[in-house]
Amino acid sequence: MKLIDFIPDHAVELQHHLTDGDVRKDSAYIEEIANHKSNWSLTDNGHLIFSSGVYPLWDGVGEAWFLPALTLTKNKLSAIKIIRKKLEELSNEFGFRRIQATCDAEIERDIRFAKFFGFQSEGRLRRYGLEGQDYIMMARLF
Repeated sequence: MKLIDFIPDHAVELQHHLTDGDVRKDSAYIEEIANHKSNWSLTDNGHLIFSSGVYPLWDGVGEAWFLPALTLTKNKLSAIKIIRKKLEELSNEFGFRRIQATCDAEIERDIRFAKFFGFQSEGRLRRYGLEGQDYIMMARLF
């Protein structure tokens, strides 16, 4: 597995591979933050399996975003170790004491991924989503 620089086309590629009915509508957000140096992607044998980044909200606090491929499950444990280590490196490099992420409450896979990466649930954000869906606030403290 190899970490590479994120480009917006990675998000497009990962969204095309989602086959479980999960259609993301946050591509404008990803385009907006794409040039921040805390964004990255993970490949496995040349295949894109994960993209992520942490956008600084204010001093010490960042907002994480994750785009996992459904094929991530093949080498999940190795990928989780790499992703957890990358989050720790970003915390040190950018001085994050808190990295938070919001997950659609109906997409259990995303909540599980966040937990694998060391995030804990902090509560439900009612009617938070673009279409009024509930989200779960997840956070990891460093």
